[in-house]
Amino acid sequence: RVRIARQLHDDIGHRLIRVKMMTEAAIHTLPHSPETGMDMMNQIRDQLAASMDDMRAAVRRINYGSQLEGAYALDRLLEELGRDTGIETSYQIYGIPYPLYPSVRVTLYKNAQEALTNALRHGQATAVWIKVSFSEQEVAMEVGNNGQRPKENPLLKLRGKGGMGLQGMAERVHLVGGTLELQLEPEFAVITRIALHSQSDKLPL
Repeated sequence: RVRIARQLHDDIGHRLIRVKMMTEAAIHTLPHSPETGMDMMNQIRDQLAASMDDMRAAVRRINYGSQLEGAYALDRLLEELGRDTGIETSYQIYGIPYPLYPSVRVTLYKNAQEALTNALRHGQATAVWIKVSFSEQEVAMEVGNNGQRPKENPLLKLRGKGGMGLQGMAERVHLVGGTLELQLEPEFAVITRIALHSQSDKLPL
């Protein structure tokens, strides 16, 4: 939103001010010098066409954000999983949600997708859930299931070659300055934490 507002103000806003001034000049020029006045009108037309192009570019950015948010929606991921497999699903949000950078949304989605796949493939779970907590310090996502717990400590696999896609999940969240935690009790869950300062430090506005 900040980028779009800046573009509207700096590019389109300044160009429209210029067009207004050129229009006033053309109004005074046309009666006395039609040829010069028409040249000015042609310039006004070109300036308006460029403003329309800038406006379309800004709208495309807005639409891209909406498409991205929908494509990586966690509730939709659970909905599709429940519909396709018949498994019980639950989605809960704690705190007041706020916008997240695209890279963070993608990271949460990919980690949730991997954790849910593992729950079905390795844990034979009959119920899965996603809990997303928003706080002033961080956004945290817990993906849990009621399936079989791993026979050996998954943390050891994570430090080694990785298991059940854990290594990829840890590397993915590390790129956005977050951490990956594994919970064994009372039920198995994968927790992705991303600190807010990590977003502002690592990602441009």
